Amino acid sequence: MLKLTILMLFGLILTNCMYQPKIDTAGRSGTFDSSQAVQITNDLQHCEHLAKQNTNTLVETPKYVYNYYVRAYFLYLLPERELTFPSIYKKCMENRGHSVLK
Repeated sequence: MLKLTILMLFGLILTNCMYQPKIDTAGRSGTFDSSQAVQITNDLQHCEHLAKQNTNTLVETPKYVYNYYVRAYFLYLLPERELTFPSIYKKCMENRGHSVLK
């Protein structure tokens, strides 16, 4: 039980620094006439803040633990749980006109 608690706390710490989007700054999105890369730092900060506001850490932590530890124990045969934070972050960056690769 203690190991599970430590694992959950470790996952809780990792939830805030796990996702970093990979963005193609040379390309353009189809919805804009010009490149949106000039605002990338501002957009990254705004989208990260927005994603943190709209996710619950107590709900996200067990998903991280499941995806990275439980699935590994079962040789990745179990289905992966979708994480809310990266999906909100990615959607925000795409809506701001950036081409998000991952």
